[in-house]
Amino acid sequence: MMSRAPTIADPRGAELETMLRRLGPRDELVYRRALFGLSPHCRGDHRWQARVDELTAWLKLREDGLAAVLRAARTVQDELLSLAGAPPIRRSASKS
Repeated sequence: MMSRAPTIADPRGAELETMLRRLGPRDELVYRRALFGLSPHCRGDHRWQARVDELTAWLKLREDGLAAVLRAARTVQDELLSLAGAPPIRRSASKS
C-alpha cells in the first residue's frame, strides 16, 4: 500500500496573498512552491501557477537556482507539517 503525501487545507486567501507579496521574490517563490506541494487547491489554481511561473522567469532561475528553491521549499513543507503536528514527508534520496 502506497502512502499518500500529506495535504493541508486550502491556504489561499487575501491575508496569505498579502503576506507572500511582502516577501522578496525568491522567498515568495519558496513559500508558493512549498504550498503548491502540500495543497491540491494551490496545484489546481491557474493563477497560483501563473505567479510561480512569473517569479521563476523574473528571477531567471535555471537548473541550479531552481534546485535550490525546491530544496528550500521542501524544508518549508516539513516546517509547516511540523507546526500542524504532522510527520515530515518521506522522500527518497536524491541524486546530488
